[in-house]
Amino acid sequence: VKEHVTFLLGSSSGAEVVKQVKAAVKGKRALFILDSAHTYEHVLSELRAYADMVPVGSYIIVQDTLGTGALKAIIEFLEENDNYETDKDRERLLISNNVGGYLKRIK
Repeated sequence: VKEHVTFLLGSSSGAEVVKQVKAAVKGKRALFILDSAHTYEHVLSELRAYADMVPVGSYIIVQDTLGTGALKAIIEFLEENDNYETDKDRERLLISNNVGGYLKRIK
């Protein structure tokens, strides 16, 4: 795993971690899966931190959207950022941990 995965220590929305991720994805295609703290504040800060790193046509996927603050954060993020939309076509299963959480960059 260490050959293909870079582990970073710190908060996923912390300035130092975001800086390291930005450097790692520069010039590359990126997709982000958010599955750490599921509070409204934390998910919203992650969405804001990583939104500009995702190329058009790729995704930010938010895990565990039901029963947490994640869905509220998604709604607010989409209201303030018209570069993304929810991609309901990705929700193919009857039961999902990502309801409303497939955010596709469209511009």
